[in-house]
Amino acid sequence: MKDIRKELLDELLEEYELARERGKDFILALVSRLEAEQTDEVRLIIDPASCVSTRPVNGIRLVGLLEAPAVVAQFEDPSTETSTER
Repeated sequence: MKDIRKELLDELLEEYELARERGKDFILALVSRLEAEQTDEVRLIIDPASCVSTRPVNGIRLVGLLEAPAVVAQFEDPSTETSTER
């Protein structure tokens, strides 16, 4: 039986190493607020390996992602917007 958690952890560690190697050519996209009645948000963090702290917790934990410099885009659900078109 496969250990899915170990496979996922290995993939995450590989991604972190790739981020360290590529530096500013690596962009981490964090997607949040996908729940109903919230504005969807995407945060693009360039070179996350150098602008956040890491903590070894069963692999690597990136700390301070919300405080890292980022490009942030918010997307409203079109079904909840009021239209002004006539």
